[in-house]
Amino acid sequence: MFAPFDYRREISQQRDTAKLVYIAVNSIAAYILAYLLTTLIYQFATGMVAASLFYIKTVIYYYKIDFRVGADYWNKPRVIGTFLSGPLISLAAGIIFWRVYRMTKKQPGWGKTFMLWTYLHAFNLFFGSYVAGVITRSGFRFVTNWMAVPEKAEFVISFFCVAFMFTVGYFATRNFLQTSVSQSLIQRFTRPYFILCTVILPWLAGSGLLLVAKYPGITMNEMITYLMMFTIVVPVVIVQRTFQEVNLVKHSSQVSIAWPIVATAIGTLALYRYLFEDGVVVGAWLRGV
Repeated sequence: MFAPFDYRREISQQRDTAKLVYIAVNSIAAYILAYLLTTLIYQFATGMVAASLFYIKTVIYYYKIDFRVGADYWNKPRVIGTFLSGPLISLAAGIIFWRVYRMTKKQPGWGKTFMLWTYLHAFNLFFGSYVAGVITRSGFRFVTNWMAVPEKAEFVISFFCVAFMFTVGYFATRNFLQTSVSQSLIQRFTRPYFILCTVILPWLAGSGLLLVAKYPGITMNEMITYLMMFTIVVPVVIVQRTFQEVNLVKHSSQVSIAWPIVATAIGTLALYRYLFEDGVVVGAWLRGV
C-alpha cells in the first residue's frame, strides 16, 4: 500500500530549488500583469486626451493606437498634446506606484513584487519609450521633433533617459532582494540564481510571452520598448553582490505558485488580446467625437 501524501511534511522540506521555480513563475506573472496595467493607462490616457481636447477619434488596438484623422489635421499643439499625454501620465503613475510600493514592501505576499514591476514598467513607458521613439522615429519622439529639437539633442536626451533608468535599476536592486522569502536564497552562492528567477527570467520570458500574444501586430517601437527594460535588469545583475545586508520581511519561508496572480495575468492577457483585436473606440462618448 502507498503511504498517504503528507502535503505539510513535503512543504516543510521544500528545497531552495523548488522555491526558485515558484518564484520565477510568480514573478513572470507579476511582470506581465504590471505591463498590461501600465500599458492600458498609457493607451487610454493618450486616447482620451486626443479625443476630448482635439476631437480626434482614437481607436486602441492591442498593438497600436490609431488616430482617425488626416495628416493635414495635425499641428504643433495637437501633436505635442497627444503624443506627450501617455508618457507623462505614465511618469506620474510611476511615481504613484512607487509610493504605493513603499507602503506595501513590508507586507508579505506577492503584491509587493507586482507593485515593484508596475512602477518600473511605468517609468519605462516614459524614459524607455522616448529612446524607442528616437530609434524608430515615431511615437514619443514626435513631441521633440515638432518642438524643433535638433536631432543631436534628441540623442543627448536619450542618453539621459538611459542613465536615469540605470539609476532606477540600481535602487531597485535592494527592493528585488527584499522580495526573498528567506535569507538562504540571497546568500553568496544562491543569490545569482535568485536574481535569475526574480528579474532576468521575468523580463525575458514575460517579454517573450507578450510578443507571442501580440503577434503579428507587434510594432518595432514596442519591441524596442520591451528591450529597454534591460536598463533595469543590467544594474541589478551588476550590483546585486554589493548589498551585503538585506533585511527581509518576516513571513513563511514556504513558497508556492500564487495562483491568483498567475490566473489573473493569463486571463487579463487573453482578454486584452480578444477585446482589442478589432479595436476599442475612445472618444465616441467624449464631446461627440
